[in-house]
Amino acid sequence: MAFALAAAVWTSSWSSATWLTARTHMCATEKPHMCATEKPQAPAPGGAREGSAFSLHLSPHQTQPEEYVARVLMMVCGVSTAEAASLATQGGEVHVGTWERAIAEHAYAGVTAKGVLAELIPAYTNREDALVAVKADGRALKYASLELKAREVVLAAVQQTGWALIHASPELRADREVVLAAVQQKGEALEYASPELRADREVVLAAVWQKGFALQYASPELQADRELVLAAVQQEGWALGPACTAPELRADREVVLAAVQADGGALCFASPELQADREVVLGAVQQDGRALKHASPELRADREVALAAVRQCGRALQYASPELQADREVVQAAEGSRYY
Repeated sequence: MAFALAAAVWTSSWSSATWLTARTHMCATEKPHMCATEKPQAPAPGGAREGSAFSLHLSPHQTQPEEYVARVLMMVCGVSTAEAASLATQGGEVHVGTWERAIAEHAYAGVTAKGVLAELIPAYTNREDALVAVKADGRALKYASLELKAREVVLAAVQQTGWALIHASPELRADREVVLAAVQQKGEALEYASPELRADREVVLAAVWQKGFALQYASPELQADRELVLAAVQQEGWALGPACTAPELRADREVVLAAVQADGGALCFASPELQADREVVLGAVQQDGRALKHASPELRADREVALAAVRQCGRALQYASPELQADREVVQAAEGSRYY
């Protein structure tokens, strides 16, 4: 596809060359000096010191045809026909080039003036600048060069936001201290840890304490670990669902009771026996009345259970037995609920 697009761009590019270069005050045949590094994101072209480098990125949400985008890149940025075609057909956020500020701003002005969506992002070229950037926003690690993604920089990034772990090297995703810092800040960052660390009990425990649902990224063995599952459901009751791979723990009264007290809706994952357990169901409907839907038929016909459910959420009346839906006191309690 890129080859066919390159041929189309080659045949149609010359007519617009003079106009485009005039718009950007930049010679189309003079390819800018490329910097070796990339950059943390900034909201606008300004904000960096004079003489610093900037990177131009194509937005993933282009409104112009690929052939048109390629032609603009050729004329404004001085890239070859083949390179322009390749850039225009890539998905996601595409890095076009990194140049000194004045040249980068001319390129940005030129492509956006022609309706090509792009971003201009400061490029940090030394470790000090990279550290400042990731401490302000850990996601800036995405734009650092491989040379700048050193342990110190990555550690600072994941301490600011655990999600930054996705941009770390495989070696640092296997670094216990780095991963611990990441999951303590954002439990779901466990997804990007090495397989060895997703099987590390202490690392997984730190993750589920921060976000119970992070249990889904643990090794299969740890997803069935009672202590870890209990910690996860205490933090987030819904973790009793897909994140827990051990059916026997969904029949564990202590685990299920902890889950429904955190999130009544977790009753849907409990074993049939515990969905018929009066104390467990009462704990669930007191947290979320709509959990009555998942109670056994006997408990949906239990007046005290139904009353507790509709007082918490009037809409739970629909899940009570037909007899209780016609009970005056139950109906009045439902109507008096703020969620009726």
